[in-house]
Amino acid sequence: EPGPRDPSSTAWGASISGSGSIDNPSLAGALGLRLHLSKHWSFGLDGEWNPWLALNGTAARAGAIDVFGSAMLRFPLAYENFNLRTTVSLGASYLLSNLYGAPSGSLGPYAGVSFLGVEWKLSRALFFIINPLNIAVPVPQIKGVPLSYPQYRFTLGLEVYLG
Repeated sequence: EPGPRDPSSTAWGASISGSGSIDNPSLAGALGLRLHLSKHWSFGLDGEWNPWLALNGTAARAGAIDVFGSAMLRFPLAYENFNLRTTVSLGASYLLSNLYGAPSGSLGPYAGVSFLGVEWKLSRALFFIINPLNIAVPVPQIKGVPLSYPQYRFTLGLEVYLG
């Protein structure tokens, strides 16, 4: 049986993931820490670089650095090598480039949600994560006219757990 020997045991882990968005074009690469608390709950602390792209021929923007905490509710499937999961994230977004009305260094909130993702158990310690539709909303400027860059993302990642 893949996954930890005792699925309700506590274990520390790490994650790496990449995301892409077409609606508001962007990419994101993230690294994070994980705490698997029980069969159903895991928590994480992640940092991501989220460059913003332009499809009109101009160069890519540095975008934002987002740091956030996540809560993951897992729905284990009996006799299967995968689980379903829902993820909610809250944190802060830091603007890396000067934009009209939003200076570099602005700081604001970050929110994200993945209503339904898949966690594929590759081994006892390694999981391949597929979040086919998650929503990320960095708002690095809240003074004056707020700057938000909502993204509908497709995310792939790996999580590894010790123990």
